[in-house]
Amino acid sequence: MARTPKGTPPSYPNKPHKGQARITVRLIDGRRHDLLLGPFGSPESRAEYRRVLTELEAGGGRYPLNGQEAAASGLTVNELCLRFWRHAESHYRLADGSPSRELDHYQSTQAVLVDLYGNTLAAEFGLETVIDDRLIEPWNHFEGMRFGVGDGSLRQPRHWIHLRNPFRPSWGEPYTAVVARMQAAIADAVQAARGREAVCVSHQLPIWVTRRSAEHRRLWHHPAYRQCALGSVTSFSYVGDRLVSVSYAEPSGATRGRVAGA
Repeated sequence: MARTPKGTPPSYPNKPHKGQARITVRLIDGRRHDLLLGPFGSPESRAEYRRVLTELEAGGGRYPLNGQEAAASGLTVNELCLRFWRHAESHYRLADGSPSRELDHYQSTQAVLVDLYGNTLAAEFGLETVIDDRLIEPWNHFEGMRFGVGDGSLRQPRHWIHLRNPFRPSWGEPYTAVVARMQAAIADAVQAARGREAVCVSHQLPIWVTRRSAEHRRLWHHPAYRQCALGSVTSFSYVGDRLVSVSYAEPSGATRGRVAGA
C-alpha cells in the first residue's frame, strides 16, 4: 500500500467515527491530534474541514489549537502561549518579511500571563471560547507596509489618495462601520451573559471608537491619544439592555508611554 507523502493535508474521512467526521492533524510540537468536525457528511462538517485546511496551510502543515481544543488536550498556559508565539512569528510579518510591531505587543502581554498563570492548566479556567469576527481589527490599506516618509509607503504618490479623508477614514474601514459591528457583538454578549460578565477581546481602534460613540464623542481622533493600553480593560455596564456607564482600567499597572495601533 502506497504511503501518503509527508506534508499532505488530511482528506475528508470516508466513514464516520461514532457519527462524527474525524481527521488527524499534526500539532505545532509534532504530536498527532484528532479533530471532530461535526456530524459525518453534513455541510457544517465540510465547512469546518475547509477551515482546518486553511489553518494547516497558514501554519506550514501544523495545526494551532484554539482555546477550547487546548483545554481539552491538557495544555498548560505556558504551552499554549508557546504555540501561539510560534504561530505569531510566522503570521505577523511586513510585506518584506520582517517582523511587525504586533510581536512586541504580544510578547509584553504574554510575559504577564506566563508570570501569573504559566503552570496552570488551560482547562482550569473553565471558560468557553467563542470566535466573533465582528471584534476583529479594521482593514487598512497600509497593512503590511512601513507607514511614513523616507523609506516608508508615503514616498510613493500612489498611496496619497488614501489620506484624503481622515474623518471617515479613507485609508480603511469607516469608523461608523467599526462601531456598528462592535455594538452588535456587545449586544449579543449582553444577552448571552445576562446577569453575569462577558469578556470580549478586540483591538485598540475598535475598542476606542466604540467607547467614544458610547460617550457621545466624535469618532475621528489622533491615535496617540487613545486611552486603550495593551492589556487594558474597557468596561461597558448595562442595566437590562441600557448602557449606563463606561469605565477603564489597567489591571497589570499603568503603561509607560503610549502604544498606538495595538
